[in-house]
Amino acid sequence: MARGFCLESRAPREYKMTDSTTTVRRPAGFDQLIEAYDGFIFDVWGTLYDGRAAYDGAVAVLRRLADRGKPVAILSNSPQRPEVVAGRLARIGIDDALYQTLVTSGGETHDHLRGRLDRFHADLGPRVFETGPDRFPNLLDDTAFTAVDRIEDADLLLNTGPNEPLETVADYRVLLDHALSRNLPMICANPDLHVYVGHEIQVCAGSLAAEYQSRGGTVRYHGKPHAGVFRTATARLRLPATRCLMVGDNYRTDVRGACALGMGALWLADGIDRDDLLTDRDVDLTKAGDLLRSEGLSGVWVMARLA
Repeated sequence: MARGFCLESRAPREYKMTDSTTTVRRPAGFDQLIEAYDGFIFDVWGTLYDGRAAYDGAVAVLRRLADRGKPVAILSNSPQRPEVVAGRLARIGIDDALYQTLVTSGGETHDHLRGRLDRFHADLGPRVFETGPDRFPNLLDDTAFTAVDRIEDADLLLNTGPNEPLETVADYRVLLDHALSRNLPMICANPDLHVYVGHEIQVCAGSLAAEYQSRGGTVRYHGKPHAGVFRTATARLRLPATRCLMVGDNYRTDVRGACALGMGALWLADGIDRDDLLTDRDVDLTKAGDLLRSEGLSGVWVMARLA
């Protein structure tokens, strides 16, 4: 299967825009997609909630899937371990009866650090400087790694994102300079660049990683769009990727990663890309097609939001 192509499904199309690289498909409603796929994988931030409260319609969609016996995985680029995200979801009305498994980029990071699951992780030194130890703790628990307070003492830079919500990449340039001067490898536990919290946009670990990598630093990513977390989610659902639909608001991570594995993808426009995609709170399909074409993506479902 060609990279970047999302599988056709059995659901009918309401809208189709076709050229040599891009097809945008708009279902009449989410219930059409329930019939088209056997398993469903949902992003969290920008898809199920906005960082403060669940979106209208999100819980109802999960309940309809449960009523139809369709298995659901939650797949988040949170740098937190799954139990932390599960607690947050429960507090906003999404309890674990509405999904079968929860996978996070933080959980994958922790698994690789604890088990030293590949050569990269096996070769790491034991001393770790964390970018967000107060905001995103616990990734070093039950591992052989030890946190240090000075970058000069570190063997590894663990990037979970800024330690304070309003910090920017500029606040970390001196730290990154020191890490580069010592040729420290970085682990990025959240590839997202930005996230909305309510109507406020905040920097994520992916922005720090992109800056470090652009200046010659070595970065190992855990999370979407990289294949590992998608494969974990589909394996736990006991379904082939081709029979699953990824639902998310980020075409760079949710959609790109799903399409690379031959999954279906539903892109929700009222999320991280809302300023580019929404006109009068509805999807601008031409703009959506242009963005997907720029990434070489095709066969993608598009809706404004879950309903």
